[in-house]
Amino acid sequence: MRVSERWLLALILSFGLIHGLSTPAFCAPAESLAQSPADSLRMQLQRADMPDTARVLLGLRLVSALDEENASPAERRRLLLASLALARRIGFVGGELEVLNNLGALANMTSDLPTAQRYFSQAIRRARQTRETRFRSESLRGLGGVALSEQEFARAATLFEQAADAAEPLTPYYGGRSLELALSDLSKVYLVLNREAEARRVFRRLLALSRQKHDATTELFALANWGTGLLVRTPDSAAVYLAQAVDVATQMDVPYYRAYATMALMQVREQQGRWADVGALARQTLRLARESQTPDYESEALVSLAKALRRQGQPAVAFDTLSRAYTLMDTLWSREKRDELARQQVAFDVGAKEARIRALEQQRRIATLTADRQAARTQLLIGGLVALVALLALGSGFLIRLRRSQAALVASEAEAQAAAAAARRAEEKAHAANATKDQIMSVIGHDLRGPVASFQQLTPVLRQLVPTGPGASEAQRLLDSLAAGARHLGELLDNLLRWARSEDGNTVNYPTYLPAVDVAGAVAELLQPVALAKQITLRLQITPAHLQLFADPDLLATVLRNLVTNALKFTPTGGQVTLSISTSIDSPDTSAIRIAVTDNGIGIAPERIRHLLETAGHDSTRGTADELGTGLGLPLSARFVRLMGGELKLTSQPHQGTEAAFELPPPPPRFKA
Repeated sequence: MRVSERWLLALILSFGLIHGLSTPAFCAPAESLAQSPADSLRMQLQRADMPDTARVLLGLRLVSALDEENASPAERRRLLLASLALARRIGFVGGELEVLNNLGALANMTSDLPTAQRYFSQAIRRARQTRETRFRSESLRGLGGVALSEQEFARAATLFEQAADAAEPLTPYYGGRSLELALSDLSKVYLVLNREAEARRVFRRLLALSRQKHDATTELFALANWGTGLLVRTPDSAAVYLAQAVDVATQMDVPYYRAYATMALMQVREQQGRWADVGALARQTLRLARESQTPDYESEALVSLAKALRRQGQPAVAFDTLSRAYTLMDTLWSREKRDELARQQVAFDVGAKEARIRALEQQRRIATLTADRQAARTQLLIGGLVALVALLALGSGFLIRLRRSQAALVASEAEAQAAAAAARRAEEKAHAANATKDQIMSVIGHDLRGPVASFQQLTPVLRQLVPTGPGASEAQRLLDSLAAGARHLGELLDNLLRWARSEDGNTVNYPTYLPAVDVAGAVAELLQPVALAKQITLRLQITPAHLQLFADPDLLATVLRNLVTNALKFTPTGGQVTLSISTSIDSPDTSAIRIAVTDNGIGIAPERIRHLLETAGHDSTRGTADELGTGLGLPLSARFVRLMGGELKLTSQPHQGTEAAFELPPPPPRFKA
């Protein structure tokens, strides 16, 4: 890319980023701007009571004002770095991204491409971290400008396309200028890549947008970019568009824009060989470049003026002018550019020979490229044939394996269907067996409960019929034994039926709200006759008195009845059994309910406790009054407690009594004690 084109692209990008970010959201009221400019903004920055966020935005406005007043890049860079430090310190992401984009544009304008790329990349990374999308288009366009300056045209096109896509969804407030500048850059790089149809479509859209909004700046750069892109193809068409750009810049009356448009038109006239026009336009560009303090434009104008003077027969003046140009460029470019100065001086004397050498070199390159392409096509054809043979071999093997797999799959599906049918038949048999068992248990429960209940009611009747007095003690003893047997038979039947229901999974926990006093009172009322018969004190402890439970009434009644019956059974005459219900001491934070049945009876050996809770149908131990047991009470109680959300625990030592305790989940908050 020519030196003039690289500077032109850099300045286009810097204009867009520095001027495009100065939106109305970051501006002061109209009265303040009317009084302005950079000095007024500097005075506002001196105020101590200004918020830090407003200070960052005001710093960006000052940079824009300094740019319009053609202040030195060093002053603008110093102000931007201070604003960047402040924005990062207060966490102002939007301000940070704007400042980074401005720093990248400023570095691009001064041809410091590595620094420009670093700032734009930082802005994109920061935007990705914070998911801030408003300024991403400017950052992508800045990177595209760097790629264009390095002649990476395909990468530049991709970045400009991404910049346009990022600007599309933004509101006109944020995305209008960003979209227009991205389209302007895209139209030019499409021309460089010979994608003329796409370039023309983008240019027409851009020109329509700028004229619809009466945006002279966007119209200027659209015309200039398009004209510069047509320079090599159709110089006459390029001259038409660039002449229009000069007219727009003249109406704007900004030295920087006028220098940019005039220099672009000067390059077209140079391409056309109109050296008188080149000299006039070069002198005009030279004056405007000095006014706008753009030394790169000044050096380009001096080079073109030297060419025009040489063509007009003034070689000595031309050489002096060229020396001035390269002296100025020496402050901007590296050693490589100083070597370019020497080559350009020789080029004035041997221009014709150089042109011939370039033509021959171009022909040699074309021939080499053609041979390379032919060799590549041959290699590609051979490779394709080899790959085709390999694919045919692989396809044949794959087809054989596929057929085998299909046969195995059919056999596997048949086996699976047979297994599924067998499983269904087994499941149907299991359901039938369960239904039969449920029916049998229902018949047993119905047929046995009636006789057992009658047997239990017979004992009081017989007591009334047996005479009292001497010789009746033997009859009373037999009646007591008969009553105990009836009670034992009733307990055995109840526990057996409940155990069968729990084994089938038919026992379900339906909790409800129960007053603790009522629950304990019902158990005490049922078992008080047993306690009186053995002269055992049965005590109730409810703390607090209004405590509420949240449990299934049938499950809880069965558990308490079994636990209290066991305690009475294994407590000797004159002993004590206590049923206590209280809030849990071990878990006061959750207000769980602790229920315990405590006795001072004969106790249980530690090695038997787990056996008692987990094994149903074991041999029952007789009580202190030789009472019989069912062997189902404790395992059934443990299972019902688990259904209610607790865990039954036994604590005992031989001859020191036993405690059977469990916890229930707390009731809902409105029922908490």
